[in-house]
Amino acid sequence: PRPSAPSGDAPAGLVELEEAHRANPTDGPTAFGLAERYRALGRLAEAAAVLETAARANPYDIGVLHLWGDILADAARFAEAEEAYMLAAQAEPSAANWNKLGSALVNWGELDKAEIALSQALAIDPRAPDPYYELGRLFARRGDVERAALELETYLQLAPDGPWAGEARRLLAELER
Repeated sequence: PRPSAPSGDAPAGLVELEEAHRANPTDGPTAFGLAERYRALGRLAEAAAVLETAARANPYDIGVLHLWGDILADAARFAEAEEAYMLAAQAEPSAANWNKLGSALVNWGELDKAEIALSQALAIDPRAPDPYYELGRLFARRGDVERAALELETYLQLAPDGPWAGEARRLLAELER
């Protein structure tokens, strides 16, 4: 008989992951591992189903909720992805979780909802740089050049070497044309 994996460690092989998931469908780490494997194989519907069970059983597992949202977004199931991200933001109302929701909403063109989510992020932490970048993108999409520039400049002041700094500078240069 095969030794069982220690609790919290997902087995590596697909067959083993599927067996472990069948044995305990609400285990977050197993669901996460299996969903990532399914995602890599392009099996997005199966990945989403695996994660939904684990997410609903573990409503405070932010990693599972975010991966569930990411996979739903990959599958263009945006309303469901929004729900997954919202559940994460409600479970742990941090600037990062509200920003994750707001960023996705900007990507999907849901600008009014995005503005609300990003405002929530900044209400929690006005020094968090990423919501300013996302608001810059949002206002640029709306054609509000002044507000877009202000938000992007604020992002660059807070995070001059941040992950979006190059893109923020590119967007600013585009806005100035």
